Amino acid sequence: MPIGRIAHIVADRGFGFITADAPPFERTFFHFSETNKAGIGSPEVGMAFGYCVGPDERTGRPRAFDLEYLPTAEL
Repeated sequence: MPIGRIAHIVADRGFGFITADAPPFERTFFHFSETNKAGIGSPEVGMAFGYCVGPDERTGRPRAFDLEYLPTAEL
């Protein structure tokens, strides 16, 4: 399970991007519904999460799912 931090948020559209903490430092799309499932209603840049990556059902592009909030990993 990769670990990454929220790098960018588009709050008015309900999504953002997580950048992995390890090479290749990929940026992965996530939807706020996934942070809600992890118990975080208002995600913020810099928050750390463990997550899985799989294809988005609508677009087929990579998407983060099964997010797990990691409060001790924040900077």
